[in-house]
Amino acid sequence: MKKIGVLLLALIGTTMSYGQLAKIVDKDGYVNVREKGNANSNIVGKVNSGEIVLLFDVDESNPNWSTIDTGISNEMEGYVHNSRLKRLETYTHIPLISSTNNDLDSTNKCNSI
Repeated sequence: MKKIGVLLLALIGTTMSYGQLAKIVDKDGYVNVREKGNANSNIVGKVNSGEIVLLFDVDESNPNWSTIDTGISNEMEGYVHNSRLKRLETYTHIPLISSTNNDLDSTNKCNSI
């Protein structure tokens, strides 16, 4: 978990200039990263479902594919089909009210049943 946090912070710093973050979402538990933006292209690696990747431009020759980078650890670049990517900006934002002593208070408080 700590590894993902460090990767996420590193990726956030780089997205300010040229990319976005996306989560890999696939029922098989992983996606194939391909050399080019098509299903017949060579597989250069795999990324597990749930991992956060840096998302670059959509492939102009095939708009159903996007260029991704897995970041600092296990660095890999290639193409992933857009149906396997969920942009982090599409998730619901929960606003932070305050934080003290590592406790966070949010406007969306839940009561236990």
